[in-house]
Amino acid sequence: MSEAREQILGRLRDARDGLPDAPAAPERYQPVSVLDDESAEGLLSRFRTELEGLQGEVYVVPDEEAALDQVLTLLAESGARHALTWDWPHIPLPGLAHALGEVGIDTLQATPDNREACEAAEAGISGADAAIAATGSLVVSTAPGMGRLATLLPPQHIVLLRQERLLPSLEAWVAQQRADDLAHLGTRSNLCIITGPSRTADIEKNLVLGVHGPGRLQVVVVEGES
Repeated sequence: MSEAREQILGRLRDARDGLPDAPAAPERYQPVSVLDDESAEGLLSRFRTELEGLQGEVYVVPDEEAALDQVLTLLAESGARHALTWDWPHIPLPGLAHALGEVGIDTLQATPDNREACEAAEAGISGADAAIAATGSLVVSTAPGMGRLATLLPPQHIVLLRQERLLPSLEAWVAQQRADDLAHLGTRSNLCIITGPSRTADIEKNLVLGVHGPGRLQVVVVEGES
C-alpha cells in the first residue's frame, strides 16, 4: 500500500464519529416474509416451492450416496463433461471428486492462469453458506478456494446443500452473523444472494434465462445433519 493512500485512509478512520443520534438496534427485526411452519420439513417445503416458482430445481436426497448419484444424473442429463468447482474441502459432499473422475468428467478450480479452461466448463459445482426458505434464495460468499466463477460462469450451476443450513429468512441469517460478532463475514471477500437462475427482461420485456449467469440452478439438498 502506498504511503499517500495509507495517509488518506488514516484520516478517514480518524474522522469517524459514528452516528450518536441513531436509535439502538432492536432486539428482533420484523421479518419481511412470514413463515407459518418453521419445522425442518416446513422450511424445506417452502424453499422448494419458492425456488421452483422461479424456475430453479430442488432435489432432496436422504444421504451422501444418493447425493452423488443425483449430481452424476444432472451432469449426464445436461451432457456436461467439464465442471468448474470450488476446492473440494469446501464442497459438503465427500467422494465427489472421485465419483466425477470415475465417469470421465474433468474438473478444475479457477486460477489466474486457467481462464480459457474455465470458460469451457459446462457446469459449476459449489456449496452455499445458507439457504433462505422464505424466498428460495442461496447465500453464497467468496473466499480462497470458493471462487465466484463456479457460480457465475458455466450455464449450469449445481449447489450442494446440507438441510441444516436451511434458515427461515434472511433476517435469521443476519441474526446468526451478529451473534457470531461477524466473525464469519470477516473472512469473506464477497457476498451474493442468489435467487433462481440468471434472468433478464430488458429486451421488450421478454424473460430470458441465462444471459448474465447460469440458466439452470439445481440445488441438491442432503437431509439430516452432517
